[in-house]
Amino acid sequence: MLLEEGATVNATDRDGRTAFDYTEPPGHPMDEQTQSMLREKGAITNQYAAQFLNEKLRDSVRAGDADRVYAALAKKADPNYIGKDGSPQTILMIAAENGNLEMVKTILKAGANPNRTMVGNDFSQGKTALFLAAGAGQTAIVSVLIENGAKVNVKQAASGYTPLILASMGGFPDTVKLLLEHGADPNAKDSKGRTAMAVADGARRSEIQQILTKAGAVGQIAPVYQGPVTGQASTPSNPAKVVQKVDSKKLTKTEWKKAYYNQFPVGSIVTVAKFRGVFGEPSREQTVESDAYWYFECKDGVIQVVLNDPNLLGSGACVQSINDY
Repeated sequence: MLLEEGATVNATDRDGRTAFDYTEPPGHPMDEQTQSMLREKGAITNQYAAQFLNEKLRDSVRAGDADRVYAALAKKADPNYIGKDGSPQTILMIAAENGNLEMVKTILKAGANPNRTMVGNDFSQGKTALFLAAGAGQTAIVSVLIENGAKVNVKQAASGYTPLILASMGGFPDTVKLLLEHGADPNAKDSKGRTAMAVADGARRSEIQQILTKAGAVGQIAPVYQGPVTGQASTPSNPAKVVQKVDSKKLTKTEWKKAYYNQFPVGSIVTVAKFRGVFGEPSREQTVESDAYWYFECKDGVIQVVLNDPNLLGSGACVQSINDY
């Protein structure tokens, strides 16, 4: 029954074993009938070959190599594969994040589950391909995912983010509108009690807020980000003055942190674009699993900035902590 319903023949468990590998359990007779059915559906009888094929599929998706993706899927590679190298993403998530519409369609057609969630730490746990597509403003991909059954009001447990909140946060009105048209809750709140209206950002912020209001959104409107300021608070009638970027090398670590919290009070939304608008590029970067580490040289040492990996989150909130290093 499962095979008739399109179950992935060569899906692997955490140890790289497939369903075929379980037809011959130690101490029990071989299930020849099941093996025969699996072979007819293209089962690979060598678990290591299956694992290699799945890894090849994922590498091809990352590289955007459509021909190799088609070839691997034709050989019954697992369209829901998550690698064993610490990556929390399925191949569908990778294709969605990369904006590869045709590849997303191909992977879905092969049987990928659009509601498969990320694994890993609190930051990644529970996110689907729709989160990545919405947070990156990939409206066409968002549409295809929804057409294939993606849930629009799914919520990431740790942050409370929904695809709509991420699309609004990233400043993508077309994506916001599409999600609302398919039933996204305009008043859903994240873990800090903020709605899509409260975190709306980007050059088309006003347009997003109008779309949300028309859809029934209520509550706080996000303050306009005015860029780096000196000594004067920003209000609608008294906009902050934009000044040059902060030069970390001219500041002590204490002065650097003071400049940061003057611009981004605790609880404020900090995107990569906003952060770079104040502090520019780091002197050094590194990525570990789902976290990015940026380093800024100051007069008396180094400041370490820990971010949710921008490659996973797109334009969403990024900065987690500021540390002496």
